[in-house]
Amino acid sequence: MEKIVGQAVAKARQKPFFWLFVFIMGVLLFTPLMVDNRFMWVVLNVVYLRALWVNLAEGGMRKETKFVLWGFWAAALGLKLAAPESVEGNMLYMASRLCSVVVLGACVVLTIRHVLRETEVTVDSIFAAIVAYVFAALAFAAAYSALYVLAPASFHFPEAVTTTQNAAVDLQTTYFSFVTIATLGYGDITPHLPFSQMLVVCEAMFGQFYVAVVLAWLVSMYASQPKT
Repeated sequence: MEKIVGQAVAKARQKPFFWLFVFIMGVLLFTPLMVDNRFMWVVLNVVYLRALWVNLAEGGMRKETKFVLWGFWAAALGLKLAAPESVEGNMLYMASRLCSVVVLGACVVLTIRHVLRETEVTVDSIFAAIVAYVFAALAFAAAYSALYVLAPASFHFPEAVTTTQNAAVDLQTTYFSFVTIATLGYGDITPHLPFSQMLVVCEAMFGQFYVAVVLAWLVSMYASQPKT
């Protein structure tokens, strides 16, 4: 039994970004549970960010970078726990989301760097690029949440949606960010102020160019490689 577990762990380590992608999808599916359950939010975020750290460390992250990101991660978590549940004028919540922007933005850069440094395009390289795409969407979502605290008129949410609690805002901005980066444009959530509109434009452009250039290039390179 111990040998089987060891082999399974060894195989998982060979495809860290594939398993990270699977884990992120699981976290996103459980995100609605965080709206009314603060403990669930803490558990999911601690495990989620720990998984990011372990997988990104395999990309050759420097010690100094690790310490800085750990600091921002700890600040994001600590400020989130200390923040009141109401989003109105909640500067602690806004600071927490800005720290998340830094952490997730760094994850995007480090993951893409890891992909570009690989001498051979593998299936895990492609999933690493997909993970970077997801990180970018989550970073924009954090930015939208922070902006909403600073200027509530930045976004218009459906009347049936409650956006007075931090967790509810997190859920809605995450949904909106993924809809935007994929350029689906459902129209149920819309940016109203100029800065939020331009931020949304930047995310939509990033999503289009990333899929059309980076992911398409990686897939074509993988397909053209001789298979052994």
